Amino acid sequence: MAIEITRKKREIGVEIDDLIGLWSIKRELRRIEAMLWLNRHREKEDMGRLKLESFHFAFRGNPGTGKTTVARLLGEIFHRYGILRVGDVVEVDRSKLVGPTPGETEVRARKALKSALDGVFFIDEAYTLAGDSPSDPGLRALEVILKGMEDYRDALVVVFAGYPAEMDRLFDKVTGLKSRVPFHLEFENYTPIELIRIANLMAAREDLEFSDEASLKLLRMMEKRVNQPDFSNAREIRNILDHAKTKMSSRLQSRLKVSPWDMKTITAVDIEIPMEQEESPEEKIEKKKKEMYADPTDHKKRYALASEYAEAGLWSDAAGLMEPLAGGLDEKEAALYGKALYMTGERDKAWQVFKNLSLNRESAFFQGLSALWAGETGLAEDLLNQAASMAPEAAEIHYALAFAAFESKNWGKATEHIMEGLGKKGSTIPPSILRDLPFDRLEVPESRQALRDMVTRSWGQYADTLLDFGKALLASGEEATLPFAMDVLRLVLAERPDDARAHRLLAGCCEASGDLASAAASLEIALEIEPRRTGDWQKLAELYERIDMHDKAESIYEALVNEPTGFGPVTLSLAAKQEKAGELEEAEKLYEKAWGQELDEKEKAFCAERLGVLKASSGHLDAALRYLEAAGDAAISPDARFWHARALIEKGRWSEAEPFLQEPITGNELEDAALYWKIRVFIATKNLYQARRHAGNDGGNNWLKLVKGVVRGLSGDKSAAAVLKELATAGFGPDGLGLFAVGLAGIEEWDLVEASARKARRSDPGPFLWERADKRIVEETAYLGAIATARLGKWTEALEEFRKVYISLRHPAPLYGQAVSLVALGEVDQAKRIFLQLKSAAPASAKKLEDLIRDHSGFRRFLAEKVDPGLLETFVFI
Repeated sequence: MAIEITRKKREIGVEIDDLIGLWSIKRELRRIEAMLWLNRHREKEDMGRLKLESFHFAFRGNPGTGKTTVARLLGEIFHRYGILRVGDVVEVDRSKLVGPTPGETEVRARKALKSALDGVFFIDEAYTLAGDSPSDPGLRALEVILKGMEDYRDALVVVFAGYPAEMDRLFDKVTGLKSRVPFHLEFENYTPIELIRIANLMAAREDLEFSDEASLKLLRMMEKRVNQPDFSNAREIRNILDHAKTKMSSRLQSRLKVSPWDMKTITAVDIEIPMEQEESPEEKIEKKKKEMYADPTDHKKRYALASEYAEAGLWSDAAGLMEPLAGGLDEKEAALYGKALYMTGERDKAWQVFKNLSLNRESAFFQGLSALWAGETGLAEDLLNQAASMAPEAAEIHYALAFAAFESKNWGKATEHIMEGLGKKGSTIPPSILRDLPFDRLEVPESRQALRDMVTRSWGQYADTLLDFGKALLASGEEATLPFAMDVLRLVLAERPDDARAHRLLAGCCEASGDLASAAASLEIALEIEPRRTGDWQKLAELYERIDMHDKAESIYEALVNEPTGFGPVTLSLAAKQEKAGELEEAEKLYEKAWGQELDEKEKAFCAERLGVLKASSGHLDAALRYLEAAGDAAISPDARFWHARALIEKGRWSEAEPFLQEPITGNELEDAALYWKIRVFIATKNLYQARRHAGNDGGNNWLKLVKGVVRGLSGDKSAAAVLKELATAGFGPDGLGLFAVGLAGIEEWDLVEASARKARRSDPGPFLWERADKRIVEETAYLGAIATARLGKWTEALEEFRKVYISLRHPAPLYGQAVSLVALGEVDQAKRIFLQLKSAAPASAKKLEDLIRDHSGFRRFLAEKVDPGLLETFVFI
């Protein structure tokens, strides 16, 4: 049976700090990355690498502790530093490596190993390969893998993963394995809080979220489960989430009306705790439900059931239960109803309920939040302040007050409330009610996101909360925020002096306040702590330039641009600067360098567009077309559209060029050229109506006058003669002279057509902005010259010209021209031989030739008139 081996993509864009928990793993990964970074820079200085025999790993840990995720991150790191060409992960286990016979095992193991070349070979439950006996076929698979680790040490990273104790036995049992695996990483179990963060992350990927009640229930479950032997960490969270989704679906299926809140919120009743001792939320609800069914109009019984719904986080059920009695609820009942409406997103209705209630500890916070959503910011702050006095330990109230002050641009008050909130105990997990503040009303997206992060990801963490708040202040772009942002960032640095993010944000504050030297100093410290952040190096170089430290700036730019991978955005930015400064040759070199480095999709498209434009504007239209086609729909700038059309025209792809010239290109040096080629496209596609419409008046440079005259000539307008005859053709190359001849042919100025065709043979190529350089153009113009020669009655010369053109072009039109010339010269038998060639190549021309030959054969030849040159196909190559 064939075993499928699949590659999993490396974690592009994922950073070490994005991992939840895994602190010891992060330290080890940073140590490895630092060594790779140093080796790269030693190579640039012609120094030898710091040598390691190999980069193979043992991952020791329980299931669900992030081993596969870290393997993908390793693939990205090793790819970034040029150790692995691809960096994808191939994941296998015993079933994919061991076959029914030793020979099949060897084939499978070798195939799997080779499929992982240039990437990471991840062997899950690797200890199972050792088996229980010396003859276990898994040992043969291990032999193949060990040999491959030696043979492909420069193109392969092997990861052996499994339980700690079993992995110890594997390394003790297999000779030579320990010496080949220098890195042993211990994956500890996640803490309960980390597992809640993982659960929220998994849910968010499916546009789901846990209610507070569900999160607390899950937290209690994890606190019990983490020390049990069958605990599987994040894998268990995934299973719980899957079961919760199933239960949520079943719960909602029987409802007549399901709100968006219902469809995205996992509640406490959706999470099952195996062997739960105490009465479950469902049992409590069922008991109260039966009591309420006995007397549905009893407010107290409805309130009791609604309270159980609220306790379980079933806010939609609570709101629906109270709604029929909304007009007659007492203060306590109305407060619960308003809270249920607020929690399910019915904030306008919630405000209508709350604004008529007196303040009390239970409802004050929600009254303030409802006022905040209603846009009553001043009233909201008053209500929230009163709520804070009633519940002094509720940190979430101060965070809500901080948001209200931030929205009002009262930066000092916002900072005070954040500090107050940090001084309170608060809940263990981030309250969902804070995730749902009206962040979208803030003007600056970065501020919105930073405040969201503050009340979710950073909840309960002093330094991280201040970092997010400092970022929100700085991102607002308001000068008045800077002193407060600097104050909170200095508090972070007092606790964590080696926090690169804090130094980075402080640099931003200093720059915004005009203290560029301090900004550079702070950024230098940030880069000393985290030296691999390309954007920070670029920013530091820009700061150096602004404080006239040009040598330092130049040194940074040179280092970044010469990195083989990973610094594409910097190179791209420098290329754009050079292009803007008019240094086009240097810009083109930098764009080419960026093209070979790592860029995201948008950056790649921009790079392709600019390379296409620069290549085209220097006459390299073939290369330009490749880049512009790679840019695709992203190449929308006027110069990109023009050069894309021009490159297509050079290939003779006239109809494909038309869409790129549809919108006028105005206000730059390409305006006249764009109009010229637009008219030529319509001529080439035989759309004379559009050509005349765009030709307009007689104005413009020599080239525009030429193309406008040609349009008139092809339309049979005799006034074209005056326009065309007045043109100075000295600067025309073969393409310009050919077009000139086409216009003259339209008004039957055959002597001038003949002269133009002869001149085209002797001319050098014209300027590529205005003329095509295709060698066929000379022969196509020569064909028109042969037509003119025939029109002038010089059939012998015409015959010779048609023969020359046919040899070059291998097109049926000049072959037909030869045959007509032969008939005109009385050589009918030779014309008959050409007729046989034309029958399959050009049936319509063959039919005309057949009629001509018949009229000039036998006794009919005595009655036939002279051959009419009008039989020739004049505008075949227009």
